[in-house]
Amino acid sequence: MIFGQLRLSANNAHTTASAGTGIGLSMVKQTLKQSKEGNGTTVRICLPRTILIVEDDPDVRRVLRTMLQSLGHSVLEAVSATEAASLSSGHAGVIDLLVADVVLGGSTGVELARRLRESRPGLPVLHISGYAQDSAVLESMHESGAEFLAKPFTRAALAETIRHILDRQKRHRILFVDDDATAALFASRVLREAGFEVLVVGNGNVALSTIETEHLDLVITDLVMPSREGLETIIMLRKSQPSLPVIATSGAFDGHFLKTALMLGARAALPKPFSEEALLNAVQAVLGTG
Repeated sequence: MIFGQLRLSANNAHTTASAGTGIGLSMVKQTLKQSKEGNGTTVRICLPRTILIVEDDPDVRRVLRTMLQSLGHSVLEAVSATEAASLSSGHAGVIDLLVADVVLGGSTGVELARRLRESRPGLPVLHISGYAQDSAVLESMHESGAEFLAKPFTRAALAETIRHILDRQKRHRILFVDDDATAALFASRVLREAGFEVLVVGNGNVALSTIETEHLDLVITDLVMPSREGLETIIMLRKSQPSLPVIATSGAFDGHFLKTALMLGARAALPKPFSEEALLNAVQAVLGTG
């Protein structure tokens, strides 16, 4: 399991809803009512890793599905490279791992992995096969960063291999700070679908307390908020966590505050309203993942 967090400020109940989480506003608001003002509330949501398996043998596919589900993973299934590509393009969420047979009708697992990585850069891959692979094929797999597991394999062997693969995939953790519910929901959705782990808070006070207790790779903060504005938050952050990068966002005063944020140490400035592309470009540029 991977644990995703949506951190909610008690000062701003409107940041509580997140598309696709299954948590109703009434439930979250009740939780916030029980929290102490100013301290915020953390809601921890268990999110299963999503694994796409591509196997044309129905018996093997069924066993794979059963094994993976018993390990707590969410499974997408395809019988061919064409169906797998269609599933991938139609799946809005993150696919954490591709498990594909080396030999597929009309294609190969290696070709499929290359195709899927065009739209999902860095997608981890595990190839499986019941046939001995020549050194050239194995070398091609390893060069692409893929792993190989020979059939037949046990549930324990599969679990160990997947754990090894997924443990290598470090998900960058981003703290998004904004009292605007619409902006927070939009940004958290875009970032999660791009493979980031996202925490959301509604003001600078909660942001600073979160930074003290959570390991983070990036902070994205609005500049005009209640309970400590973004510029002051950046100043405090530069003192306590000088190596933690910050992206400033604002739609106020024709970008004047954004220029000030850059002078105070923000790595990038993102004018509001921002598009999905603009948000991801800024994040990838600052984190060096583009």
